[in-house]
Amino acid sequence: MGKKDGVVSASASASAVAAQLAVADGKNCRYAVGVWNLRVMIVKEGPWWIAQGLEIDYVAQGASLPEVKKCFEEGLRGTINENLKQFETIENMLRPAPPSIFLEFETLAEKALIYSQISLHFHQLPGWFDTTNINYFADATLM
Repeated sequence: MGKKDGVVSASASASAVAAQLAVADGKNCRYAVGVWNLRVMIVKEGPWWIAQGLEIDYVAQGASLPEVKKCFEEGLRGTINENLKQFETIENMLRPAPPSIFLEFETLAEKALIYSQISLHFHQLPGWFDTTNINYFADATLM
């Protein structure tokens, strides 16, 4: 199956899934990318909030909790766009965070607040990105 005529999917955990669908119609190729149940660890380091993806090793920072979520979502969308433009696939970005991040997450998860998102991404509609199924985890004492 070629990059432009099928589905590419990967899962780094039992619950998180990323999938890509590509449909070619003549000269154009349209992509839909879905990300389900992605876990994102959020920590406060000094004045900054840091959001670290677990199943997809992507990180963003912001000055507040709402800002770091927005930066993570917009940055992930941009990373998907660039991967589709350059490689016609998201496979290169489907790598989990390093083991040390998962160890840090295990201590945080006991006190976590959960935020969910489902992300459907159409390559030719870069302004649209549903952010209702990313699972954010942050130490509840920081809220």
